[in-house]
Amino acid sequence: MMYRPHYERLTDPVDVGSADRPGEFPPDDETVDVAGVELPPGRSRYYTRDGTTTGIRLGWETAEPIDDAYRVWLSLVRVFSTTGLWPVVGRLGYGTARPWEQHHHWKRETAQDRPNTIERVLAEAWDGQAWCDARTGARLPETRPPFGGLAPGTAETGTNLFPSTDAWWYRPGVITLIAVKYPWEAPGVGGWDLALNQSLIGADFSAVLKSWQERFGAHMLSAAELVVTRPPQDSDQAVRLAEEHRLVCPYDSQFHDPDERPGEYADGLIGSTRWQFWWD
Repeated sequence: MMYRPHYERLTDPVDVGSADRPGEFPPDDETVDVAGVELPPGRSRYYTRDGTTTGIRLGWETAEPIDDAYRVWLSLVRVFSTTGLWPVVGRLGYGTARPWEQHHHWKRETAQDRPNTIERVLAEAWDGQAWCDARTGARLPETRPPFGGLAPGTAETGTNLFPSTDAWWYRPGVITLIAVKYPWEAPGVGGWDLALNQSLIGADFSAVLKSWQERFGAHMLSAAELVVTRPPQDSDQAVRLAEEHRLVCPYDSQFHDPDERPGEYADGLIGSTRWQFWWD
């Protein structure tokens, strides 16, 4: 799937910040008010183990899609530091089971024996994409240019500016609330599982999102889409960031489309206010 860059005007000031603590979920099956933002009735989602629901909450989601999902999302982002509930349009994952409880080879989200940083995630992705002998499985001599390191971030200029709700149409969707202290924690807490075929779990994507938020003001809008308040401004940033995107999401056809000239994806990142991914 090929995504095109988006260049919405960044006009709505929002001081996202962090919460004092993860928030309390709304009650189930009734209309709720989340710090002044009214939401229709919804229900909590729980982790399951061996097909049985546990008492561990993934999040809370509206029972029906909301027409003006982006407007509601941005309203909830505005009050996040008060509520400790990060909003996501749609669900964060396909299922409700933890991978390591279904497959013994999966690493745990709470593993303490490896640093939970973007550097570790990208290094593992780089290592996992090395060429191997088809018969023996032995690793072949390295011919790829070395990874150029993380892209330099775009400097902060004060309060984050988000795309205006007046200028941006967004498809209807349920609103999911994830109880976290920091926005980037949402994938690890909320059961994000879009990249299991790449051995990436929610904690991995949280580590990536933390770095992208710090460097580019990237915030999770949906499980596969980020709103970016400080996008890259030059080709050096964009080329290096494009390589980060490719390592995190290597099977996305936007990195392999034969109709795209080399560097076109990186060019599109300059000034782009949304990043979209496709894990298949």
